[in-house]
Amino acid sequence: MARTDVKNFIGVLATLALVLVSYSSGMTAESKSVTLPTGWKTPGELYAKLAKLPVDQLDQILYEGAKKEGAVTYASPIEEKQMAILMEGFMKKYPGINGKGMGGQQEDVSNRIIAEARAGRSTFDIIGIGTFLGEYHEAKALAQIYDLVGNARYPAKFRGPDWYSWNLLTMVIAYNTNMVKPSEAPQGYMDLLDPKWKGKVAVDSSPDTWIFGMLNKWGFEKTYKYQKQLIQDQKALIRKGHTNQTNLLIAGAFPVSAELYAYKMAQMKDKGAPVEMVFAKEFVSTEASGVGISSRAPHPYTAMLFARFHLDPEGGQKILAQFGRVMAHPDTKLKYKELQKVTAPDTLDRMSLLTAKELVEFSKPYTKIIKEIYNPAFRGGK
Repeated sequence: MARTDVKNFIGVLATLALVLVSYSSGMTAESKSVTLPTGWKTPGELYAKLAKLPVDQLDQILYEGAKKEGAVTYASPIEEKQMAILMEGFMKKYPGINGKGMGGQQEDVSNRIIAEARAGRSTFDIIGIGTFLGEYHEAKALAQIYDLVGNARYPAKFRGPDWYSWNLLTMVIAYNTNMVKPSEAPQGYMDLLDPKWKGKVAVDSSPDTWIFGMLNKWGFEKTYKYQKQLIQDQKALIRKGHTNQTNLLIAGAFPVSAELYAYKMAQMKDKGAPVEMVFAKEFVSTEASGVGISSRAPHPYTAMLFARFHLDPEGGQKILAQFGRVMAHPDTKLKYKELQKVTAPDTLDRMSLLTAKELVEFSKPYTKIIKEIYNPAFRGGK
């Protein structure tokens, strides 16, 4: 190579180096130019300020604030394995943040959250709500989220002023295909009152989602009458725990279950279990699991960043969908195709949707039904 050519080549390399340095400096300057909101004292006050900012700047600002906080804690009855994988996905997308989860029964989790809120503190950032929205409101445990969670495609009915729903728990009638022919399977709840099913239909000792959906669709009097007929006249088999009931159905302990989770039936069926499910013709009870951000969250930036990730169809929704659940965001691809029926038009038309709001509204009548009908008849599971 001639000396002139070498000099020209070196000159080109030097120019490229300057361009790369300038670009790198520009990127660094851009990331450093993010200004975090000031003048706020609570997560709710911070979110009110963030709600006024352009949407395309939100995640960048949240991540900058989250990197300073460095952690987030999620308290929920979600299964331990699912929690761990969800947190791994969040930490992978947002390096520098330590995500932790605390599981347990919803009642135990909520009682601790309420006790801390009344004491003016919080160990957790993201908190599961279940049927405790009323108690959370009394304890002022939830921060306003100002529509910052979920994009334009996320259904507005799945979100409230201080909570959002990440998945749909749908209840179906299920039957053992070795014991019941498809042509003979019950297609609705009234079918379960047929004398031929007497002593052959199982139901959980705490069928909250199913009964809440029934109360929402039928009202108290009709629901009370139906439950009394099913439990007392039809001698329904009360068993403790949906997982236990699912295993017993598969084993052939009884031919039909009145209310089991659709996602679990799809999962068991995929594994070869002799089960089939029916979306009841009268209504389909579906709980939209509620989650909120603590009003005293120790890591408010990270809490909101996680909440947005939780509802991202390419983020938390995609991660959790692999476990066979029905996600709240309609753009999420589900593991089991037959579960797409949950959000099909004909199912939505008769769906009894239970958000955190409805779970509070029907809590007392549900408790009355359990106390007066279920508890006296309960003889324990087998």
